[in-house]
Amino acid sequence: MATKEIVSSNRTYEGQTFIQSDVSINPGNSGGPRLDENGAVLGVAVSRYRIGDAPTGLNLFIPISAALDALALKPAS
Repeated sequence: MATKEIVSSNRTYEGQTFIQSDVSINPGNSGGPRLDENGAVLGVAVSRYRIGDAPTGLNLFIPISAALDALALKPAS
């Protein structure tokens, strides 16, 4: 599946913010980074939408700032 790496929405579900994108997430690559054009991490892959066995092309990433906050970490300088 080819993607354009488009961020299509920012969503909040049960108090957690997510970045929605068409970037593919497949079994085994949850936790992988969502990068910007300069290689900076924007988010961490957590979930993909599927209808039955069919991918929808919509996938969710936790914003890196939320992930760092949850782990009580600060970004490297």
